[in-house]
Formats: sequence, C-alpha cells, structure tokens
Amino acid sequence: MAINLIILDLDGTLADTACDMTDAVNEVIRPFGVAPISPEETRAAMGGGEKVLMEKLTGYGGAGLDLGRFRQDFARAYAARMAAKTRLYPGVRATLGRLAYLPMVVLSNRRKTSIVPLLDRLGLLPLFREVIGSDSGVGTKPSPDPVLHLLRQFDTEPDRAIMVGDCVHDIDAGRAAGIRTVAVTYGYGVDHRFVEQADFVIPRFSRLQQVIGRLNRGSGALHRNRPGR
Repeated sequence: MAINLIILDLDGTLADTACDMTDAVNEVIRPFGVAPISPEETRAAMGGGEKVLMEKLTGYGGAGLDLGRFRQDFARAYAARMAAKTRLYPGVRATLGRLAYLPMVVLSNRRKTSIVPLLDRLGLLPLFREVIGSDSGVGTKPSPDPVLHLLRQFDTEPDRAIMVGDCVHDIDAGRAAGIRTVAVTYGYGVDHRFVEQADFVIPRFSRLQQVIGRLNRGSGALHRNRPGR
C-alpha cells in the first residue's frame, strides 16, 4: 500500500539546532557556576526533551537548578536566538517540497511552543499538516503513543505511514507503533547501532524520496536497510 503519512523528527533530522540550543543552555547555567557546554555535547544529549537535556548537561540537582526554573529560563533564552545559527541539512527544503503532495507532520520531544516558531523562521511551517511536541498531551518518543495518535488523526493504517529520525527514540517509537522506519545517519544519533533496527537507512535526506518511491511501487517493502548507507 502506498505511503500517505510521513512523520519526521526535527533536531538532527531536518535541522542542526545544536549551536542555538548550546548558547541558550550556557546562558541559563552561567549564573550557577556550571561549566559551559559545547555543541558536540548538546548533540549527544538531545532526543529526550528539555528534562533529559538538562540532566545530561548540567547535573541540575547538584547545581541548585530545578526543572521548572530551567524550562522557563531556557525557553526565554532559546526564543531570543532560535534561528541564529540553526541550519537545515542539505536537501531538506527541496526534498520536502517534492514530497508536499503527501501529509507530513513533525514529531519531536521538544515543546511545540518552540517547534512552531522555529519551523516558521525556517520557512517550513506551511509544509506540515500537524506538529506534535512534548506539551501536546499525547506522549513522547520512544513511546508509540504519539505515533498512534497521528495514525488515528489522519485515519491512516500503520503500513501506509513512515517515521524518519536520527536516534533510537525515533526508531523505537515507529517500530512499536507498527510503522516503517527510516534512520538518517548524519544527525545526532551518536550510537549508530540504532540503525540496525530501522527498515531503511539513508546518509542524505534527499534519499527519503527514493525510499518512498520504492514503497509506493511495492518494491523493497520487506527489505531492511535500503537504500544503501
């Protein structure tokens, strides 16, 4: 059956947002005497939302920070610079444009209140039918709940949807919901063993069009990790 719903992760899949995230975190933790972090550390910690980012990068309990305060201060600091250094990965804009005939949604573990403004700044917001974040009330990855919610919302069978992401949370959520998964290898997924669990692996975002074309033609549906890495 032809694919008629594409579910996409944001950070590390559509855009490299780590530098702006890093600058916002460093602004928040500076008054607490916490050592500044690097974009590489941020990339390694992303995927679990603000709570995981905070825990991994700041050790907030011992630093005198609390999650509520961090979220408020981080949201304010990030909003001031969200598109200053963020860049789309090569081929993202053109590929999304070519796939715009299909319903596409963004599913991220960051808050929707920060996803929508960023997509708008990047000029991508009109391409998406829905945006789901950690504050949408339907669960977060790696739970299948937000994926199942989207299948119901778009009245789509699992074999007609595909999940695209750069880390284990994306692949686990898609697999648990019974949909096909695509792992991108250029993002933040530092442990690339997760790609072994994906149905397809792509080294460039532009290859997504090839994957969907294969599935729509009925070829490659049962072949894992294609097209090639």
